[in-house]
Formats: sequence, structure tokens, C-alpha cells
Amino acid sequence: MPAYEARKRNSARKLEGSEVEAVINEYISKELVQDSALLPLGNTTSLLETGVLDSLSLLRLVVFIQEQFGIVVDDVDLIPENFDSVDAICAYLRSLQPSAF
Repeated sequence: MPAYEARKRNSARKLEGSEVEAVINEYISKELVQDSALLPLGNTTSLLETGVLDSLSLLRLVVFIQEQFGIVVDDVDLIPENFDSVDAICAYLRSLQPSAF
């Protein structure tokens, strides 16, 4: 069972900052990256410039984030600045729930 699935079962507990990055990076690496030359995926790697994220993979990522962290991603927040890298995604999550991450 992938680690992000195991963590999903325990999503009620508070995750440390580095755990959030690890969960998101692992999901993207295993489920969305189609070019293995991009792996290991750095937290600052542009997901848009490398082609990891397109419209469909962005939707898959948003569903994962909503289910994993119990949040709702508003349509107005679906901007490149919030989803360009693992670090950008984590910064966005922290802006929604600063005490949770």
C-alpha cells in the first residue's frame, strides 16, 4: 500500500510540514508523472513547465488534496501560482489552514 494511502487513513491527525510535502510529492510522483526522467521530483520543480500538470491531472490532484486533507479548493484558487510546484501547493494549503500544517 503506498504511503500516501496509509497516511490518508490517518488524515485526521495533524501532519508536520515536511510530511505534507512528502505526501503531495509522493502522490504526484506515482500518479501524475509520466516521464520517469523527471524523478525524483524536487519540491521546487515546476509542474506546469515540465508538463506534469495539465487540466486533467490538475483535477486529479485537486481531488486528492481535498480528500487527503479534508479541505475544499475553491475555483478561484485554481491558478498557476498555487499549483506550480510541491512547495507552492503546500504554501497554498497552509494559507487555507495555517494551524493544520
